[in-house]
Amino acid sequence: MEFISEFEKNTNEYSTKIKDSIYLEKEKDKKDIVKGVEDICEVIIGANEIEYQSISTSEKSKFIRDKKLEIASGVMKNENHTKKFSQSLIQNGLQSINQFSSILYLNELYKVNCIIYNNDTKKYYSTTVKNYEQLYCVYRNNSWFQVNDMIDSEKPTFSEISELSSVVTLDYSSLFIYQPFLDSLSKYKVKHLEEIAENEGVSLENKKGKKKIKKELYNEINLKHYIQDI
Repeated sequence: MEFISEFEKNTNEYSTKIKDSIYLEKEKDKKDIVKGVEDICEVIIGANEIEYQSISTSEKSKFIRDKKLEIASGVMKNENHTKKFSQSLIQNGLQSINQFSSILYLNELYKVNCIIYNNDTKKYYSTTVKNYEQLYCVYRNNSWFQVNDMIDSEKPTFSEISELSSVVTLDYSSLFIYQPFLDSLSKYKVKHLEEIAENEGVSLENKKGKKKIKKELYNEINLKHYIQDI
């Protein structure tokens, strides 16, 4: 799974500002303060379950606990998942709070990309490489908030997932939960990878117009297939 570690080495600096939101505490106007939730899963589930929006605040925590248990009971063994992203890992994660495996599973369940903004560090984190609808979750004052339309016109850069250990439990340390499309890199010759790349619509040249090396072809074939076909 060499392509997985390769794409997770990217470290980018935060480059944009966050907009004020009704969900974030304002120093001068205390009536605008909205209490956050303890578990990021509540933000993800709440944004995707219509029933959550219509029940009273006092009932929401129980609704989320029950929904997480319902989801956990429906988790089946998936041969396409990596060995580490196992049925038991997912089920155990859903019975706790703020587990990274739960974020990854809920991303797939609801077809969303949970974008985490840590207000303490002023950094963004994308939790999937899939082209799913983005769902923004802010971590602030030990609580979680959903925030809509919070990013300026400039695109944010995303930091390494390993940095999230201060706000979630990294029971799974990768963005990639499915097996790679290709076998190990050592099983392929450059010519073979070039043939596969052409069939997959992956360019044989990099942005500088030079031929891609073997590892670049391998990584890009895997990534494109991961994003589009799984």
